[in-house]
Amino acid sequence: FTLLVAAAIAAVVAARLRSLPIAVGVGLAMGVATALIQYLLPPSSTWTTEIVDAVPFMFIAVFVAYHLLRHRDLSESQKVGGALDSAITPQGESQLAGATGDLEGGSLGFIARYGGPLILIAVAAILPLVVQGLWVNLMDQAFAYAIIFLSFTLVTGEGGMIWLCEITFAGIGGLTAVQLATTHHWPVLLAILAGGLVTLPIGLLVGFLTIRLGGLYVALITLTFGLLVENLVFTWPMFTNGALGVNMDRPQFASSDLAFAYVCLAAFGIVAVFVMNLRRSTTGLAMSAVRWSEPGSRTLGISVVQMKIIVAGLAAMVAGIGGGFLVTAQTTAQPGSFSTFLGVVWLAVLVTVGVRSNAAALVAGILFALMPAIVLAYLPSWTASIPVLLFGLGAIGVAKFPNGTLAQNGEIFRRWLLRRAQRRDEGGAPPGVATTSEGNLSGPIPPRSVEGVSS
Repeated sequence: FTLLVAAAIAAVVAARLRSLPIAVGVGLAMGVATALIQYLLPPSSTWTTEIVDAVPFMFIAVFVAYHLLRHRDLSESQKVGGALDSAITPQGESQLAGATGDLEGGSLGFIARYGGPLILIAVAAILPLVVQGLWVNLMDQAFAYAIIFLSFTLVTGEGGMIWLCEITFAGIGGLTAVQLATTHHWPVLLAILAGGLVTLPIGLLVGFLTIRLGGLYVALITLTFGLLVENLVFTWPMFTNGALGVNMDRPQFASSDLAFAYVCLAAFGIVAVFVMNLRRSTTGLAMSAVRWSEPGSRTLGISVVQMKIIVAGLAAMVAGIGGGFLVTAQTTAQPGSFSTFLGVVWLAVLVTVGVRSNAAALVAGILFALMPAIVLAYLPSWTASIPVLLFGLGAIGVAKFPNGTLAQNGEIFRRWLLRRAQRRDEGGAPPGVATTSEGNLSGPIPPRSVEGVSS
């Protein structure tokens, strides 16, 4: 059924989601092509199976090239915001600006601005010391998942593109790291970094090929790319090892679960700081401009092509590094752990928590690793569906709070702090005027911030 879905996607892309006769015709053509390949090539050859699996991707490549040559541009370049913004935000309105702009009138200080992420990191650092046994290994995996989720933060949160193959990049990086560490005897951390560098040009290539496509086309093509790699590359004997996977040793200085948990957490911190600095840099501002308005970005002289290629390559590299840490945390590289449709679940979990927040990536990684285990270990068997139900409720919440549940709760807390700061300064300022902690006037209090508190 996985390949059936890929074939259906190929027919849909060929028809540009508009023509039912073309979709049916392409479906028949793929069936004929598959039958001819099976008839002409020896059935006992593994290449026959791999070529048959690649037929949908071949059709997608041909029709995408045809549409690009004929129509030049398939993207919704006049829309405001990325594909995810258009899906969950009315009229592409910047909910982020509405969430943070109201707070500029008051001074909340360093603790209020960075206290939440710092507390979260502190709690994450304490958890491996509190739990024992299998739970420590789950913390290793949680921090590795958090690194991978930062790739979604880059490509979807900053780039505004819905890519459904980030788990594929994680698999490529992880399997490459295993081969370098076990077969070629590279140091483990160096092999993990090399795995991320291997995924970098692949991400650049996929980004280059999908730049002028619309958001839905990008999602479909990256999904099909992931299915192609999953069925053609991840099934190689050097990766599967007879369905046993390939063992991955940890660094000697971090061979225990506890020590490696802190290595993964440190790696997450490094990547998170990199993403934060990129977001605040000139390149990050240009990425944000491209996300919200491609025509406006071109007017400012920003290269839309260049920005999308950059964010695509960086996201693929981060996913590859996270994949290397994940297989090292699991001590075994199993290609089945990088199923393409599992990557869709990863993206959905992160979007529910907050796709534009580094802290949300850490929370999502911890929840994804621990919640199913907690339900299985401490609750009756009939409660196994609770994580799914909670995820469904979270997905409903995204429709109302597009920035995710973490940003929503953080915003409520920040507004509470701002309200307290304004009440504290009311005695030294005229009505309707907020002051900073030094007592300087900072302008009228935005009415919207008061409404946000009451709501």
